[in-house]
Amino acid sequence: MPTSATITQALIFQGSSWRAMARIVGLDAAAILQADVTSIAYTIWKRDTPAAEDSSGSLTVGTVIFDALQTQSWSADTTGYNFRWDVPAALLDDAETDYHVHAALTMADGSIVPLQFAPRTRRTATG
Repeated sequence: MPTSATITQALIFQGSSWRAMARIVGLDAAAILQADVTSIAYTIWKRDTPAAEDSSGSLTVGTVIFDALQTQSWSADTTGYNFRWDVPAALLDDAETDYHVHAALTMADGSIVPLQFAPRTRRTATG
């Protein structure tokens, strides 16, 4: 299964939802499928307090993993993504904060594939 990860950084406004997207491929370079993933757990914390978890839970595989690569709202390349999670605004609610968003995909073979994102929130004009 996948052996490396790229940390995606983003700048978002406080109180806004954020779309985390990634393309996940196996060692054979083929995109993973929903059937390859048995569960997904997430953890979010502020990077200045890594020992203090702000939020955690699970994601529904059929909602965030796509069997066909998607290109809607994807600007990294023309190939597309197969992981998309619309992170609720309530999970990234502090202004001027660096967050660490971690998703752990448990694969059918028992391996764990980590996804890491690093959004930073900015204060809105009214916030």
